[in-house]
Amino acid sequence: STPTIKSAFLLSQALCHFDALSSAFVLPSSSPSASLHSVNHSVSSRSSRLVIIASTPTDGDGGESAAATGEISKAPSLNGKMVLPIKAMTAGLKGHKVAAVYAILNSNYKRGLGEGWEHALHVDITRDLTTDLSEFLASEGSNSVAYIRALSFSYPQKATMEDFADGWRGKVLEAGGTLGWP
Repeated sequence: STPTIKSAFLLSQALCHFDALSSAFVLPSSSPSASLHSVNHSVSSRSSRLVIIASTPTDGDGGESAAATGEISKAPSLNGKMVLPIKAMTAGLKGHKVAAVYAILNSNYKRGLGEGWEHALHVDITRDLTTDLSEFLASEGSNSVAYIRALSFSYPQKATMEDFADGWRGKVLEAGGTLGWP
């Protein structure tokens, strides 16, 4: 359809490439943030199937880094399907502010034995995954906060994120898990 063709054209003009691993369009780190805003606005108003991965890096004190003013630094793009150890996730998020829907899994989760929904203790949304994970690690400990499944959003919309979180909560209950800290 015409909106899809226009969206693909706009993405190519912003020098985006399709990353098959994350099933998303990715901007090169040399693209100015103005191009991202223009492309995202044009795409989001026409097609809900296209995803552009980008984030605004922070300087660690809550402010935007120098790279955020002219270029977009590559932050982890999270597809919501992969479960990662919390240490790997926090290392990958360092210096980035990433909006996401996330599920925290306990240390009983074992890779390769299903999707792990029965081990989820908490499902929520955030505009800053790094801060949320740090707070949970400090308050609950590494036994409870051992793994994470997350779906990142370049341009977070609360209603959309809540819909995903509600779906994930349903999967936890369906798998026999219970939400809430022990």
